[in-house]
Amino acid sequence: MAQHPHYFIGLTVSEDARKELHTMEQRHSQTLLFKKWVHPQDYHITLAFLGGSSDSQIEKVKQEVREYVKDIPPFSLALKGVGTFGKKDEPRIFWAGVTEPKELHTLQRQVVHACETLDFTFDNKPFRPHITLSRKWKGEGSYQKHVEESQIEKDLTSSSWKVTNCVLFRTHLDRTPKYEIIATFPFGNVEEE
Repeated sequence: MAQHPHYFIGLTVSEDARKELHTMEQRHSQTLLFKKWVHPQDYHITLAFLGGSSDSQIEKVKQEVREYVKDIPPFSLALKGVGTFGKKDEPRIFWAGVTEPKELHTLQRQVVHACETLDFTFDNKPFRPHITLSRKWKGEGSYQKHVEESQIEKDLTSSSWKVTNCVLFRTHLDRTPKYEIIATFPFGNVEEE
């Protein structure tokens, strides 16, 4: 039996922020040695990971999420710092953070709630908004030492961008970039593009 494609709901990143992150990666990828760097077109902030889902489930998700987010007001985000997930000296994920307005957290709760009404289940980990930049530390010695020496955080000076919708992404493991936008869900007082 064929596996269902994987989907998630998230936010896109502005072109300016994408360029800034990619420039930072190019400047530091020789000293911050990770196994895989994310393609710039794949930068995003995940709100809810849906996993393998059938076409009929995804059609219901589109209807529910559109309804649940329509009253969220547009808000602004900006890049803010870097961090990791996993072991301090051998992280599995290197990420850029973003500012965290209350609307972002409200949006994430609404998206999760919409999907829970359709019997999707989520872990209870706190929402940590971030943009994954690379995976699996492979450098010699401690990541901490390398990141301190690189002074990478000084490279993040992003101006803010306006968030007016969230999107449904489909994952294509055999492509680069690997995330495809399937549907867009506009917020309150925003016309669909």
